[in-house]
Amino acid sequence: MTNASPNGNGAGGFGGFYTIETIRGTDKVDTMYIEQGSGLEATRIQLIQGRRYTMTVVDDTNMVPPSFATKLSFEDTISGGAATYLFQLIENGDNTVRKAEHKRELTVEYLTCIEGTGIIPTP
Repeated sequence: MTNASPNGNGAGGFGGFYTIETIRGTDKVDTMYIEQGSGLEATRIQLIQGRRYTMTVVDDTNMVPPSFATKLSFEDTISGGAATYLFQLIENGDNTVRKAEHKRELTVEYLTCIEGTGIIPTP
């Protein structure tokens, strides 16, 4: 999230950041199989499409929630924090539970041929 107003300078969050409660990262891989003559799978082809993270954050009413097409700079935990990529927000959800903090569920995606311009995420 941007550090600029309205999300920065004491107007919300902590310096323009949500507090992350949980985070789940997955590689986005398409797997295809080619069969040999008797029908058994003999070849596997895997296309590394990119990476996806779903985060549950504690919502802050002083922060403006991200909208679709928001770009988030994100430290890639799957690669052990070795790289930071620019992810696109693709889902912005809401989770309200009685007598608990309001939570927001954000899903971001880094696609190899879109955000990565052909650069495969670090394994």
